Amino acid sequence: MKITGGNFKGLEIKFGSKRVRPTLSKVRQAVFNTLKNDLSGYTFIDLFAGSGIMGLEALSRDAALVIFNDIDRKNLMNISSRLKIMNITKKHYQIKTADGIGLLKKFDRNNVIFYIDPPFGFKKMEKLIREFEKLNGPTGIFEISVDNKYNFSYIIKEKKYGNIKIIMERRDEK
Repeated sequence: MKITGGNFKGLEIKFGSKRVRPTLSKVRQAVFNTLKNDLSGYTFIDLFAGSGIMGLEALSRDAALVIFNDIDRKNLMNISSRLKIMNITKKHYQIKTADGIGLLKKFDRNNVIFYIDPPFGFKKMEKLIREFEKLNGPTGIFEISVDNKYNFSYIIKEKKYGNIKIIMERRDEK
């Protein structure tokens, strides 16, 4: 798998684990094109990092800070190894094992982008959506199966890519 744009465009990232489901390159390109490909000044939070590919793409596009969050420590070790290979300094990233819903609440402000791609079958998805929708300012990008019928209140963009759907949400006033 290769980084699709920015400073590290074309850099090959290897994923040996079957424990993760990296976001497809066409989806990554579409997401970052929608964000205008320049994330300077933004904090990008990969809430369920898995492979970390979305956070790596954000770093490639000059995100000020990327937070890789996952409960699987092996995933985080793999992400950490990739960051070292890319020579990314620690001032540009954090690695966390926080509860996703709890982490949401700490970033209720503008210039924050959440990428929310939980494992299939995540039981707290409705609660996660409701908690995100209480925030004022951050952008949420949800990657879900097209079969899911979750209710979103503040959609600014929605697009299907095969069997997944990307929903972008933002609430600008309380």
